[in-house]
Amino acid sequence: MKKKYQGSTKVKRSMLQPLRKDFETLQMKQGESVNDYFSKAMAIANKMSIHGEKMEDVTIVEKIL
Repeated sequence: MKKKYQGSTKVKRSMLQPLRKDFETLQMKQGESVNDYFSKAMAIANKMSIHGEKMEDVTIVEKIL
């Protein structure tokens, strides 16, 4: 049952690739508020953790700063 709802490793990997790219290329845009940028970064990080990526808080904080 657990395996059925987890999904295969290949599917998880394919879901993580665009999220990793989005996280790495994320930049604050001109006129964008800090709260909006923070929300975007956290949303991507949360999606990555849902799909099995283990991200440390330090990585997320470095990206935001």
